[in-house]
Amino acid sequence: MLKDQAGTLWIGTEDAGLFKNAEKKFRHHLIDDQGGAANNNVLALYEDRNGIIWLGTADGLWAYDRAGSRYTHFKHDPNNPRSLSGNLVTSIYENEAGGLWIATSDSGLNYFNSTTGRVKRYVHNPADPHSLPANDLFHVYVDRTGALWVGTVLGGLAQFDAASQRFNNFTYDPGDTAGISNKTVNHIYEDRDGRLWLGTYSGGLCRMQRDPDGRITFAHYTVDDGLPGNMIQGLVQDDDGVFWISTNHGL
Repeated sequence: MLKDQAGTLWIGTEDAGLFKNAEKKFRHHLIDDQGGAANNNVLALYEDRNGIIWLGTADGLWAYDRAGSRYTHFKHDPNNPRSLSGNLVTSIYENEAGGLWIATSDSGLNYFNSTTGRVKRYVHNPADPHSLPANDLFHVYVDRTGALWVGTVLGGLAQFDAASQRFNNFTYDPGDTAGISNKTVNHIYEDRDGRLWLGTYSGGLCRMQRDPDGRITFAHYTVDDGLPGNMIQGLVQDDDGVFWISTNHGL
């Protein structure tokens, strides 16, 4: 789901494309590639600074230009190393330079130049502890400092260092009460005070904090603290500072 700059609500569906809500009316949009075979399983929605709506689907990445009602398709090409690493796109986020970070399921991370359509890929390398910790990704997020954070399936949390092109990884250790609370990070969110929150698959909610010596630790919140469930699927803070948390057992 996405609320765009004009206040219009966009809802992605499984196999039925998009629904657009404006002026209290819903309009149905099917992805159109002029060939009639577009994949309408929408997994991610994002609006860039130019007002382009980007759709992550089960068949790659689509750019929807509302001004011309035109869709442009980007997908994996096994013969082109500058194409997307995979077609199952799970999350999209724009950085300060206007490039898009594209997360995929099972195929790693992509940095997408939306002007040229070219991609730089980042994948897990078992021999390199500073590579992406897993190729199955749920969420990407760029915080207010410009840092990229990646939520993975079974690989924990990764922070990307653009200068070194390496990842600082936070993996789950059941014996570390100050570490992340689960192997899988579903959702990443920065609140209005600049604190980073993680929604996990079965370990509840984590709040990132920095010790006086700069070490990153995590506070944990679970059903024992009043959450309705420990699988956190989304998190948002409203204008009054209240957090709204979606879980596997309600809001």
